[in-house]
Amino acid sequence: MKNSIDIKQLLNVFNKVTREGVKKEDRYVLNQIVAWTDFDGYTCFMEYKDIKITIYFHNKYHVEAPNERSLEAFEELIDKMARVH
Repeated sequence: MKNSIDIKQLLNVFNKVTREGVKKEDRYVLNQIVAWTDFDGYTCFMEYKDIKITIYFHNKYHVEAPNERSLEAFEELIDKMARVH
């Protein structure tokens, strides 16, 4: 499975979700994307349907996706959200 997500776009969308999303306990939700951090804020997490992304310190990330189709749908949503200001 290819991994073509741009880390800057990913971080932009993470910030958008935590800034504009609805807060539910320790998580934020916007456009079906759920975003949160660990206790110290160094590791960020995002979930969208059946996809989970972990963003580590130094702009590294790990994607858990069941298939290419799910990942492509997530990438399209990230791209769309990153372009909207």
